[in-house]
Amino acid sequence: MVEATQVDTSGCNAKQLKAAVKEGGKKGQDVAGVADLGGLDFFCTAIDSAEGDLTLLRAAMDAMNQECDETSEERRGGAGHVGKMLVSSSEKTAVALVCNVPEDKQDKLTAKEWIEYVAKQISAEVKFAEAGYAYAVMPYDPDNGRFPLKERDTAISHSTLLLRQKGYMPDDDSDSDEDFVFGDDDFPSEEAPAAASSPAAPAINLDGVAEKKLKAVRKEGGKKAQDVAGVADMGGLDFFCTAMIESAGNVDQLREQMEAMNQECDPEAEERRGGAGHVGKMLVSSEEKTAVALVCYVPEDKQAKLTAKEWIEYVAEQIKAEILYSSDGYAFAQMKYDPEAGRFPLKEKDVAISHSTLILRNKGFMPDDDSDDDELVFGDDDFPEF
Repeated sequence: MVEATQVDTSGCNAKQLKAAVKEGGKKGQDVAGVADLGGLDFFCTAIDSAEGDLTLLRAAMDAMNQECDETSEERRGGAGHVGKMLVSSSEKTAVALVCNVPEDKQDKLTAKEWIEYVAKQISAEVKFAEAGYAYAVMPYDPDNGRFPLKERDTAISHSTLLLRQKGYMPDDDSDSDEDFVFGDDDFPSEEAPAAASSPAAPAINLDGVAEKKLKAVRKEGGKKAQDVAGVADMGGLDFFCTAMIESAGNVDQLREQMEAMNQECDPEAEERRGGAGHVGKMLVSSEEKTAVALVCYVPEDKQAKLTAKEWIEYVAEQIKAEILYSSDGYAFAQMKYDPEAGRFPLKEKDVAISHSTLILRNKGFMPDDDSDDDELVFGDDDFPEF
C-alpha cells in the first residue's frame, strides 16, 4: 500500500477543483456547526462536486480541515476536529471514499477501521489506510453489478450504521430500529388493507423560480433518470433511492425533478433524459439551513410490494419529517431545519437515505451486497475490534 502524500491536484480540471474545494470548505462549516451543537465526534456526508474522483475528494477533505478565517466574509473549513468520511460518485466512473480521524478520536475509531468496514460493503479497493487518514475507490463495473449510483448510498448507509452501532451518533428517537435489528413489526405489512383513496396531490408551485434555476433542476432530474433506469434494468431493481442536489431541500422543485425522471425518454434526442417511470423511487434533497425534502413515487404495478405511502411514512418517522401528501403511488414530506430540536438537514438527509435503503433491503427489493449482514442485523464480528 502506497504512502499517503500531499494531494497533487496539478492534473485536475481547474473548474472542477474549484467546485470541490468550495463545497468542501462550505460543508466543513456545516459539519462543524452540527458537531458543535450536537456534540458529534464523527460524521459521514456526500461531496457531489468531486464526482467520484479520489483526488478531488481528498482536496475537498483538505478544504474541510483548513483553519477557519474568522475575519472572512464567507467562512470555510473549520471541521478538522471532527472525524469524517466523505463519499462521492459518478455513475459511469466510480465511488470514492476519503476518511480522516483526528488523533484525539482515534481511540474510539480509526480511519483505517472505518474505511475498511465500509469498503468491504461495496467491494471497494482500499488505496491507503492508517489511523488518521484513509481512502478507497470502487470503479464502475456493470458486469459484476457495481453501479456507483447505488453503491454510493450503500456506502453512506453503512458508514452511518457503524457510527450508530458504536454509539457515536445520537439515537434518532425511533423505537423501531434502536439496534438496527428489524422484525416483522418494524415495516409496513404487504398484506395490510388498502387505504382509503387520497385526494389529488396539490399542483407543483414553481412561482418565482428563476428560469436558469428551473432548467438546472429539470436537467438533473432527467439526467439522473437515465442512470436510475440503467441501474434498474441491468440490476433487475424495482425500487431505488437517490439524492438530488439542485432542488436544495425545496419540495416543489424536488417534485419537478421526479416529473423529469418519469417523463418518456425520446430515443431520437441527442442527450436522452427521463425514462425511469417504471422504477419505484424515493428522492432526497437538502439545504443545511432550510430543510430536507422527500418525494416518493411507485408505479401501479409495483404497489403490491411497497406503496409510496408506506415507504415515505417509514422514512419520515426516522427524521421527524412532516408528510405533506401521501397516496399509494405518490407522496412527499419535509423536515425543516430546527437546531433547538437537533434537526440538522445535513445529518438527516443521510439518515433518510440510509433508512430508505434499509427498508428496501429488509424487504428483499435490493440485491445482496455480498457482505455478511444481508438482514441488517449486526453482531460483534461485523465491526472492527478495538
